Amino acid sequence: MFESGMWEEKENNEHTFPTIRSQVLSHVLSYLYTGDLVYPHDDLTMGVELLCCAQQFLIERLQEKMEDILARKIDNEVVLELYQAALSYGANYLFNKCCYHLLMNYSAITDPNHACLLHLFSLKKTGSYDSCVN
Repeated sequence: MFESGMWEEKENNEHTFPTIRSQVLSHVLSYLYTGDLVYPHDDLTMGVELLCCAQQFLIERLQEKMEDILARKIDNEVVLELYQAALSYGANYLFNKCCYHLLMNYSAITDPNHACLLHLFSLKKTGSYDSCVN
């Protein structure tokens, strides 16, 4: 595809991904070469970005792995952020885990700081949620 001469990437011998941080792409490439995913698991943002990248490049095994890792991080503090990410990146397993957590912990989550909870549930029906681009 890049060999046709019509692409800027052919002339520059490089391709840029403006929506992906270099650290994230480095972890993805390492995963593709080794099959191992080594990243700081306490970095939720990095985890969500890896999920986004896996979805963007259709790396199904990485997406499944990231959904599993992120699902284990669900608590009352991050459930809404992960819910949004699951909707945005087509992460059905993560979405289901977030919904279960929200339903089981509804009274603890519905405080003034989480007033948008019902709005988030309505997003799934309307499909008006963010794209993969940060």
